[in-house]
Amino acid sequence: MNIALIRELNADHAVLMRAVDAIHTAGGYSNDVRDLLIKVRSALVRHLDKEEQHFYPVMREAAEKNMDLNNLLTVMGLEMEQIANKALGLIEGWLEKDGGDAFTDEFDSFRTILASRISREEKTLYSKYLKLAGS
Repeated sequence: MNIALIRELNADHAVLMRAVDAIHTAGGYSNDVRDLLIKVRSALVRHLDKEEQHFYPVMREAAEKNMDLNNLLTVMGLEMEQIANKALGLIEGWLEKDGGDAFTDEFDSFRTILASRISREEKTLYSKYLKLAGS
């Protein structure tokens, strides 16, 4: 287990949320927001790939011996798949439609869902990983 990985994943979350917060602060769609959305999309894809390659394999192996962890990974994994697909779809739609009529409302919902997921991931999954690393 690699404690530095958790630091790196947390740093990814911070980068994502800074960009998301900057979009929220902008208050509407613009060229700067478009650039930030492209940055968010890239950062999100990189982060998801990093988790899939380095975080989840270790957790899945540990979950083979721990039913509670297995259940948690199943629930969080399904949720992440839904959120990631929805997030990437929204971003693509906003980029194609220059934001669209409902951009501000849709983005605020996206921001809330992403922040909530990140918080749960850090407090639940990452803390489990760190406990496993310490044992």
